[in-house]
This record gives sequence, C-alpha cells and structure tokens, in this order.
Amino acid sequence: MKTIAGKDLDALGVILGHGAAAAGERFEKMLGLPCRTQATRPCPLAPDVSPFPQAGHKERQAYYIFMPGVVFLALFPADSPLIESYLTRQNLPLTDDPKLGEQVLHEFANILVSGIVDSLVDRCGMKFFLAAPRRIAGRNSILINDTCRKFLSSGVDGAVAGMLAFEADSCRVEVLALLDSQFLNILLPNDG
Repeated sequence: MKTIAGKDLDALGVILGHGAAAAGERFEKMLGLPCRTQATRPCPLAPDVSPFPQAGHKERQAYYIFMPGVVFLALFPADSPLIESYLTRQNLPLTDDPKLGEQVLHEFANILVSGIVDSLVDRCGMKFFLAAPRRIAGRNSILINDTCRKFLSSGVDGAVAGMLAFEADSCRVEVLALLDSQFLNILLPNDG
C-alpha cells in the first residue's frame, strides 16, 4: 500500500482547510448563525486502525457522498437543533415529520461537501460529479470506522483521511473526507 506523508499531508491540510472555510461560510449563510470551522491535519489510512479514535459513540445521522477517488461522510447529531433553527429562519412550520428533518440534513450535507469539493476542483482544475447523498445512522465511531474500512477494501493503493468540523448553535457537525492515492496524485502532482 502506498504511503502518503510529510509535505503532501501538509499541502492537503491547507487545501481541506480552505474547503472547510468556504463550506463554513455557506453553512453560516444558510443557517443565519455564526459557524466556527476546524480542520485536522490529514493522516494516512491504515487497515484496522481508526484514524480518529476520539470520535466517540454518540448516535449520529450521517450522509455518505462520493465522487471518483473521494468519499465524504457528513455526521450530524441524531437530534440536531440546527433543523429547528433552519426551519424557523425559513418561516417553515415546525413539524415532527422525520422526512422534513432528513431533507434539511440532506441539504446541509450538500452545502458542506460542495464547499470542500470546490476547493479540490480549484486545485486540480477538473470537474467532478458527486453522487447523491445516502442517509445512514449509527454510532459516530462505528460509522467512521466502517466507512474507512470499506474505502480501503475497495482496492485503493494508499489513502488519506481528514476530519473537518463545523460548530453552530452549540451543535457540532463533522465531515470525514477520504481520498485515495490516485486522486491525490492529480491533486498534488510531484514538482520534481
């Protein structure tokens, strides 16, 4: 398996950081609430090793979005207060209909991931098509570990994980980004 380290991880961290900032601005505008963003330094993915052991075991609703060479997992608290904030801002009726809440989180996932993807597109000058988000639910650490394991078992030759966090209205939303070595070769070509 190909190892990705050093300056490539630093360069990827800068790119993901720019994407997180752009996504945070879009999220803030959509919510009408201040949003803090944070990007961790990307780390190589290894089989049977959790890249983010501090993920915890809280119940989450997650949206799985992928494009060639990259997988995103947007993780929301199971009972996100952001749904109510957004519906109130949009003058939409508050309801107990779970489908409405899922639609709102679906849109949040699109906004967050598209900001990150735009940063990747700007860097490599290519267009990418994202698959429609697929909803999954479960415990934070299990969702993250399962997604990483499936990504690695898909035949990738080296991969990197980065975690981006967005905080608004006392609610933390995380986006896991997994990038394979082929995509990284396009994103970060060797200068020598």
